[in-house]
Amino acid sequence: MKINSRFFTPALYALVIVGYPFIATMSTFIGQHSQIVSIAYRALVLGISVILIVSGFFGNRQEFTRNVFRKYVYIFWFLYSLRIILDTVANPVVLHFGFKEYYLSALGACFLPMIALMRPQRDQDLQMAYKVILFMGLIVAIFIWIIQFQSGLLNTGYSSWGGRLALETLNPILVGHLSVSIIIISLYSLLIKSKLLPKPVFLAASLVGIVTAVSSASKGPLLALLMVFFLFFISRAKKGFKIQHVMLLIVSGIIMIQAARYAENQFGFSSVSRLQVSDDNRSTLGRLSVIKGAWNQFIDNPFFGSSLEERVTLFYPHNVLLESFMATGVLGGSVFFLLIVFSVTKAYRIIKYDRSSALLAMLYIQGLIGALLSGSLWGSGHMWVFMGSVFAVKIKRAVRVGQSSQ
Repeated sequence: MKINSRFFTPALYALVIVGYPFIATMSTFIGQHSQIVSIAYRALVLGISVILIVSGFFGNRQEFTRNVFRKYVYIFWFLYSLRIILDTVANPVVLHFGFKEYYLSALGACFLPMIALMRPQRDQDLQMAYKVILFMGLIVAIFIWIIQFQSGLLNTGYSSWGGRLALETLNPILVGHLSVSIIIISLYSLLIKSKLLPKPVFLAASLVGIVTAVSSASKGPLLALLMVFFLFFISRAKKGFKIQHVMLLIVSGIIMIQAARYAENQFGFSSVSRLQVSDDNRSTLGRLSVIKGAWNQFIDNPFFGSSLEERVTLFYPHNVLLESFMATGVLGGSVFFLLIVFSVTKAYRIIKYDRSSALLAMLYIQGLIGALLSGSLWGSGHMWVFMGSVFAVKIKRAVRVGQSSQ
């Protein structure tokens, strides 16, 4: 069974990163509830995933199934699925969300899309995916600002998220990560002189991404951005740094700082103040309480794990590694830890050697940092999908980053 991957592969990548923000933003703009559209979005992600899995299995089965990392993925997801079944069916416990949410999100938005894209991808499909992510991301970012202007929030400095750029249905962390994805694709394309799109498009996209990211005042996405380009420069250390690379990032940093100050002084966002001071507010204290509770649950149940959520707050601990030990015990947690080690190691090698797949690795690092700082195992589709894609890359060692233009 052979299908045309020119649509399905780029569409699935784009839906994973930009799909929900796009739906939430457009629904807010037209004044409609996003629940029905959200259901359609999930159905679309699930449908495309199934199509790609079936086509891969009946197409080039060896390419689709021969991957040394698959067994670790399957082992962890088997253990995690057992935990979901145990807490929702076999021995139901009180959970924060309805039991359907965990199946739809964990299996439909994380595991199946991961398996669907866990095979080598054609360069042209990846390039199309980057284009779609970039343009959809720009549309979302622009409409977020339009909504802010229309509602008058920019003039009053008011924000339901405490001085952070967001929507009622799109929290500041998601806005921040959306913006960082735009920045990563744009800046990296400028650094390698990509011919994917005209240079002015990347420059404009970088500016929109930077302004939106700092206005969201989210630390996690900005930390992910720094880590991604830190790995990029470390990978280039032996060859030396090109002056234009250094200057581009310096200028980008200056623009980011100035944009943060302007957003705070003119529009009332907490872009600078929130990043300068340590958060001792209730939100941070609440997170620390969840983390402590999750760790204690693992200590009390080290072999088989405890539950999907921290039992007191009925919430995930905002750290997928800790959550893996809490939910699946020492075996599942250790397997997940190995998945992180293997994937980060390979992501670094991809960034260093294979320019055609480097953006996959960079977007994966962003998703991983986000999941480690504020994500959940069942809700971190960005991390899972790009982890699978990183595992599937066949590194082209003959092509080093920066040797030639796309």
